[in-house]
Amino acid sequence: MRNVANELGPTYRDSCLIAYEEEEPIGVLMPHLEPGKEGEGRFFYFGLVPEERGRKKSLPLYVQGLHLLKEQFGASYSVGSTSAGNIPMRKVFRKAGGIQTGRKYVYEWRKRGEGK
Repeated sequence: MRNVANELGPTYRDSCLIAYEEEEPIGVLMPHLEPGKEGEGRFFYFGLVPEERGRKKSLPLYVQGLHLLKEQFGASYSVGSTSAGNIPMRKVFRKAGGIQTGRKYVYEWRKRGEGK
């Protein structure tokens, strides 16, 4: 949670939302305005609990989150990102009307024998 606090500031706790269905938690989302980016809404975190994945609940929850970003946070647009291998999330982005505008490459340097 330290990373969240560092990026979003002390009010990050106010943006951590738990989604419920019939009093059972099904997911978590953390909508926020990106610091230093005028009107840019993002989700610091978005996900369903493992038991709810693959049950067509991601898209409705994501769309509700987009609505929150606009109506309660004042976002004029939203940016989402995920790893290339996260096909389910990429589908949610597309079905919610998102357009892929770029691709990001991530590199790591490790000492020999550490990690992968």
